[in-house]
Amino acid sequence: MIPALVPAKALQVGKSRLRASLGAEAAEALAVAMLRDVLSALLAAERVGPVGVVTPDPGLAEVAKGLGALALLGDDPGLNPSLLRGSQELCTRPEEGLLIVLGDVAGIRAAEVDALIEALDRLGPRGAVLAPSLDGGTAALARRPA
Repeated sequence: MIPALVPAKALQVGKSRLRASLGAEAAEALAVAMLRDVLSALLAAERVGPVGVVTPDPGLAEVAKGLGALALLGDDPGLNPSLLRGSQELCTRPEEGLLIVLGDVAGIRAAEVDALIEALDRLGPRGAVLAPSLDGGTAALARRPA
């Protein structure tokens, strides 16, 4: 089992490229729906331990808690500092590793999450496995140690 951390921007700033065409309310509803999908997949994965959401948004923290994830509410100093803070709060045993999944990964499935962790396990006590996104970024990162 490996802990999973999901960074989630405040609703007011998330999905900024879609706001012009969708409007603020629909963009925020989409962000919540995508976060729910990501959390549902992580919570259903067999190889995932605790799931935490690091966010500055109290509403998203409530969504996380409502689904059974930990809400790691705090300021938003940017993605990397937020991930560092979240991993320090979530990972009680850094040698187990950490899975980071963005809060808006479309179509994520529990079986894919388990496959990513299995790939990490094959690397032994140290390593990293990336799941690339179509835009050239990274949708998920599993690493050991955390």
